[in-house]
Amino acid sequence: RNHTTDVSKRLSETRFETLKRMVDLANTERCQLFVVGGDMFDTTQVPKKSVIAAARILSEFEGSCLVLPGNHDFVTGPPDDNWVVFQEACGDRVLVLTERRAYPLSSFGIDAIAYAAPCQNKHSKNHALAWLDDFEKDSSTKFHIGLAHGSFEGLSPDVEGDYYPMKRGDLEKHDLDLWLMGHIHKQFPEIAGDANRIFYPGTPEPDGFDCFHEGKAWILDIQANKRILARSVSTGQFRFTHLVVKLESRADLETLDNRFDETSFKQTLIKLSLDGSLSKDDHTQLGVILESIRSKVLFLKYDSTQVRLKLDPRDIDDEFTSQSFPHQLLTKLSQGNENLEAVSFLKEFNEACYSHFPDTQTIAEESTSFTGVSRPVFLGGL
Repeated sequence: RNHTTDVSKRLSETRFETLKRMVDLANTERCQLFVVGGDMFDTTQVPKKSVIAAARILSEFEGSCLVLPGNHDFVTGPPDDNWVVFQEACGDRVLVLTERRAYPLSSFGIDAIAYAAPCQNKHSKNHALAWLDDFEKDSSTKFHIGLAHGSFEGLSPDVEGDYYPMKRGDLEKHDLDLWLMGHIHKQFPEIAGDANRIFYPGTPEPDGFDCFHEGKAWILDIQANKRILARSVSTGQFRFTHLVVKLESRADLETLDNRFDETSFKQTLIKLSLDGSLSKDDHTQLGVILESIRSKVLFLKYDSTQVRLKLDPRDIDDEFTSQSFPHQLLTKLSQGNENLEAVSFLKEFNEACYSHFPDTQTIAEESTSFTGVSRPVFLGGL
């Protein structure tokens, strides 16, 4: 995502560190099940050493693990299926749910059945729950837990319906005690209550500027009466932040620079979209400020093309002869961005030029405070 090589390497390594922290937390909380709702890997072409590294981290969990293949790490089948390598490296306490069927968890000492809906391709117009329509639950088993991966109506942007789209009714009609989901990067619900039975954990480690949270997971306690106590936990190490900032003065520049003084920004990737207008000196200083910010954060990406140069009478005097046409015109414009007399003059001037001399070209820079400068007058320009 256009990061430097060093930053990209750190972000990649952090995913393993985050998984390790989550396993340690689950052990501290004495959880019985550690569940991955899909997309443990972001592709089916993961290097074998990475697959084994993730498997070994999960094998450190003291309870039992369920891992559902998602739409990014879907089941490809032998001989190239990474899930075969993963399962062999994990051991017996980690179960990869590669088939759409019921998995009794009694061998793990848990009175429950997991109903798995793994992904078998990256895209699908249909969810993976259809096999449940004709399945009868075992009433002798206490807990019934569904695992599915895909978009959810009203929560995720899946306009074309390509990511195993699901609606609430698709899940609730099977009358399971709990649904553990994957695919959506944002945690759902935002605030859990007694009525919630569908849980998306969100991304455990932020992975881009469209991911504004700090990385999340759920710790769920299913009580004997099937009431669910849900606790959200923060799991990520890095942060992605996109800021839109308007700059009009030297003070604004200093405020922007000071905003990143806290040491926590060393773990933050920043994207700045800058707008406004600055004097010639302050415009030069902007470059210095951006380099200062770069030294304080993990990564900086910025767009300063919309920061305009203010028309300053002193600069105009230095550049043009007094009373010359450019001097008079720019002096008029410098008196305010909405100088109607100057705007009217430019429109009349250009209309006259193009009327009498059609091959004439008048040239202006678009990055000014007047929208559509280079458009024809009849389209609202100058």
